[in-house]
Amino acid sequence: MTPRALAVLAAASVALLSAGCASQLDPTPQQSAAATQAGPDPDALLERLGEIDPGLDDAASVADANEICLDVEAGKRDSDLAASARTLFGDRAETPLTDGQVQSIVEVVKGEYCG
Repeated sequence: MTPRALAVLAAASVALLSAGCASQLDPTPQQSAAATQAGPDPDALLERLGEIDPGLDDAASVADANEICLDVEAGKRDSDLAASARTLFGDRAETPLTDGQVQSIVEVVKGEYCG
C-alpha cells in the first residue's frame, strides 16, 4: 500500500471514529454547517506539503497535521504552531526546515487542511 493510500485510510478511520463518538454523545444529532462542508483532504495536504519539502509527502504528515489542527482548535499562537510544526515535520524533511518552510507548513495546515 502506498504512503498516500495509507494517509487516506488513516484520515478516513479518524473521521469515522469521530463521527461514531459524536453520535453516541448526542442521540439526536443535528446537521451543522461544519457537517455539510467537505472534510479535510489528505491527498491535497500531502501534495502541498510535498511542494514545501518532498520528504513530507507521507502518511505520517497527515497525523502530524491533525496534531497541528488540535493546537489550532485549542487556540495556540502561531509561534507555538510553528514550534510544533518544526518538531513534528522536521525529522522527515529531506533537508533541515527553514523558518519560511515551517511558516508555509503552518499556513497550509491551518488555512487549507484544518478549515
